[in-house]
Amino acid sequence: MRKTLWTLNIGNYAPELCELTYPLLLGYARKIGADFQIINERRFPDMPVVYEKLQIFYLGAANDWNVYIDSDAIISPDMLDITERLDKTTVAHYSCDHASNRWKYDHYFRRDGRDIGSCNWFAAASDWCMDLWHPLEDLSLEQARRHILPIIKERKSGITRDHLIDDYVLSRNIAKYGLKVKTMLQIQTEDRDQGMYAFHRHTVTLAEKVKETREAIKVMGIGDLEEFRETGRMTARDWISQFGSHIHMGNTIGTQHFALRHSPSTANPLGTSPTVADPLAKPDVEEMRTENELQPCDGIAPQDREPCALALGHAGPHSNVGPYRNKPRSMERRAAR
Repeated sequence: MRKTLWTLNIGNYAPELCELTYPLLLGYARKIGADFQIINERRFPDMPVVYEKLQIFYLGAANDWNVYIDSDAIISPDMLDITERLDKTTVAHYSCDHASNRWKYDHYFRRDGRDIGSCNWFAAASDWCMDLWHPLEDLSLEQARRHILPIIKERKSGITRDHLIDDYVLSRNIAKYGLKVKTMLQIQTEDRDQGMYAFHRHTVTLAEKVKETREAIKVMGIGDLEEFRETGRMTARDWISQFGSHIHMGNTIGTQHFALRHSPSTANPLGTSPTVADPLAKPDVEEMRTENELQPCDGIAPQDREPCALALGHAGPHSNVGPYRNKPRSMERRAAR
């Protein structure tokens, strides 16, 4: 079974904090049998940086399970394996908010009726539920911003609408696609488990986060574990160098024989979405097997910002046309004339 635990770090975010949290994220990844990957390059440069979490929709397409945890979160090595406690029809967060507290409802939220607000600092989904991380197709960034309503505590701490766009998109995807949701807190309640397995704060300053994270590590009794001893000399840049998606794309894409098909004529270019969705714009995953078992390139085609269509190790620039992707419709139309 293939699993990846993802986190996000663009621009060497909060190195003094990540040096505390990454050993624990790596430890949890090892516990559940997952690769550990740091998303450290932008795919949606015109969108707020937290939107880059939605890269999982593409990067994790070949996995059986994907787990995302924020870089500033502590995860205890004692936390249960979430991928073993969910069935593949259900996604998970650590906890959930009320959607109507933080978002303006649209027809998807009203139709769904469950009022689920995503807390995307912790998320898990199987390959059956990849739409949890589906990028926006039918709203522009400005339209999405108008639907985001930070609560008072968030506004007072400087949290902007842009900072919450990933929570909004995942909340809307849960409603839009009718995804079943279970939280870690619900599982703990069912098990009558009162343990403290995670710590995350988003409404405090970075200095306060570092201080509170150190205190939480002491309270949880995990500061002297092997997870810290093994990686204690690694800087945040060391972590990114070893586990960053810029060099480990081959672990999440290249080792699987598949291609992402997303026509440039209807794609979501650089995060700027059309007002009305084209149903043909939805990408799908297609298993690709070649006689010589060549692997897809792990680069990005500059023509449409999608995975390169050529084989790994090809000569010349990355391309959106090749054996691992369908031809763009514009080329198909020209060929048919």
